[in-house]
Amino acid sequence: MVGMAGVFMMLIDDQGMPFKEYATKKHSDGITTSCYISSRVGQSFSIEVDNAVPHDLRRARDSEYVNFRIFVDGIHVDSQLCAGRTKELVQGAPTSNGVQSRFVFSDLLTSTDESMAKRDWSTWDRFGLVEVLVHRVLPHFLYPPPATEPVFFNGLDTVHRENAYAGRHRTTLGEDVLQPNERCSVTYIDPKSAPYAALRVYYRPPEMLEARGIISGLSARTTYDQDSASISRDNGLPVKQEHIVHRMSRLTL
Repeated sequence: MVGMAGVFMMLIDDQGMPFKEYATKKHSDGITTSCYISSRVGQSFSIEVDNAVPHDLRRARDSEYVNFRIFVDGIHVDSQLCAGRTKELVQGAPTSNGVQSRFVFSDLLTSTDESMAKRDWSTWDRFGLVEVLVHRVLPHFLYPPPATEPVFFNGLDTVHRENAYAGRHRTTLGEDVLQPNERCSVTYIDPKSAPYAALRVYYRPPEMLEARGIISGLSARTTYDQDSASISRDNGLPVKQEHIVHRMSRLTL
C-alpha cells in the first residue's frame, strides 16, 4: 500500500489479494510516493483507495471528502469520491452507466519495423503506471453532474524492439462487471495543478524487475502481499478554491 498524509492506494489481484510491493519510495516533492509490483499477462486487477486524512489536514470546515483521480497508462479512467475513514474498490473503467470493464495486464508486443523506430514516443512514458492524484474537495450532491463518458484505451499494442518501453506490460479492458454509479459535482480545495498527494504503482514483468535488481528470482514467484504497511506524513498546501463540475463514480458516505 502506497500512502501519503492519510491517503492510500494499492492494487488488488484477481484472487482478492494485495500485490506485493517493492522499492517503495517517498519523492523529494513531498507529495509523491511510489512502488513497483510484478504483473502477469492476462491477470485482472482492481484499485483500492482509502481516505484516512487526519482532521487537522482536512483544510475545510465540515468537509472530510477527498477525490481520487485515477489514471492507468496515462489515461484518466475514473474519479472516486471518498468520505472520511472509508475505502473504495475500482474494478475497471466505466464504459456505460452502472457498468465497468475489468482492468487486465497485457503484453506490449515488439516489432522490427523501422518506421516504428522513428515515431515520437515521448507521450507514452506512462505505460506501466497506475497513478492516483488526490485532492481535498467540497461535494455538491444536489448540483446536476454531466453524463458519464465511456473510457477507451488507445489501440497501441506494439513498439519497436529497441524502444525503451519494449518488455513492459500495458493495461487493456476485460469482462464487464456491474457497479452502480452515483454522481455529483465538487469544488476543489486543492487546485487540480497542486494535488494533496500523488500515489504511483509501476507494474512490470517479473523478469524486468529482476534484471533491474528490484526483486530476486524467489520474490518474483509471489505477486501478492499478506502484510501491507501504511505510510503517512504531515503536509501543507495553500488553500485555493476552484469550482468545477466533475464526473464522480460510486460513493460511500
